[in-house]
Amino acid sequence: MMYLGKTILNKEGTAYPMVDFLNIETSMEKAKLSLGYRSLLIQGNTIKGHEFHYSTCIEKSKMTSIGEIFNAKGVSVNTSIYQQKNVNCVVHSFLLGRTFCYS
Repeated sequence: MMYLGKTILNKEGTAYPMVDFLNIETSMEKAKLSLGYRSLLIQGNTIKGHEFHYSTCIEKSKMTSIGEIFNAKGVSVNTSIYQQKNVNCVVHSFLLGRTFCYS
């Protein structure tokens, strides 16, 4: 999903342009490990996946999440599931020919 955003900021804050498909910016400035199994609830369907990243996602404008993500204990996590055209961006998983990636 980092590649699909506007830019990636390295730990020094230098911005590098990406493909600008999603209106997000990925930052490595305050890198913190986020790791674990996840369950995604999208339109009444549950999708299993995992999360492993050090980056944070910054929305450049309000984007609507199309579902909810829970950790292995069933607790909701502060992560969005984005959809732009026919690409859904969430946890690392593949389903029905759509690419899912984590935000």
